[in-house]
This record gives sequence, C-alpha cells and structure tokens, in this order.
Amino acid sequence: PHVSEEDRNLQRSLMSHAVRSLMGDHQPLTTKQSPEGILIKAFLQEGSDAVVVHLLNCRGESSVKFGDLIPEGYSVEFPILEEDIILELHLDSISQASLISPDCPGRQPVKVGRRDEGFELIIPAGLLKRYSVLYVETRAVA
Repeated sequence: PHVSEEDRNLQRSLMSHAVRSLMGDHQPLTTKQSPEGILIKAFLQEGSDAVVVHLLNCRGESSVKFGDLIPEGYSVEFPILEEDIILELHLDSISQASLISPDCPGRQPVKVGRRDEGFELIIPAGLLKRYSVLYVETRAVA
C-alpha cells in the first residue's frame, strides 16, 4: 500500500521514540539518511573494539509478486541508490572506517566526520549494490 511522506515520517518518529524508550539514552547507531528499503544493523565485533554495520539492499526486483515461483538462475536487478546513506555512530573515537562488499574489489573508504555526540559516516550512493559491511575500527580515548 502507498504511504504518504507525512505518514512515513510519523511512523519513523514513533519507532525512533519507542527504541529510545527501550534503549535509554544510549543508541550506538542512528540512521540520519537512507533510501527506503535498506536494512541497517550494527554489531560490536566479539574480541575487539570494532563495530560492524551490515547494510542490505531490499529494493531489488519488483516484478516478482508474493507467491510467484522464481525460476532457477533468475537474476535480480538492484536499482542504483539516489542518495547517500548517512549514519551516526556514538563512539569515543574512530581510527578507520571502510566498506567491504562482494560488489566491489577491496575495501572502499568511507567519509568520517566528528560530531558533538560521536561520528558521522557517509556511504556514497553508488557503493551499496546488494550487500555491504561497514567495518569501523575504534580506539579508546586515553
């Protein structure tokens, strides 16, 4: 069903308030800007101070309807994102951040900027195709 921009903003605000009430004041990750249909989930990497953010593009094929049988070998096309993804991580420090994806060779640099309550990370629109991992190395402030 179609949801108006006003209703979408209201839903986003209500969900954000619900999460804040459950998490208290500490929210390690805030999504500042992201196209609709992108799933974003952050984890602390066990045994290190790194934060791993998984990004999954769910904006793929729209011609397949629920219940349709998808033939073997069917290729799903993913539309190119029109806007950057902007995340805010509430950390004391970041030593390095890069994007790792089966869609791109090697690690892709991510722009990191200091903010009052942490860091802003900008993932350029063209970098996320299907799935990516944002790997953020942190270090404790002495």
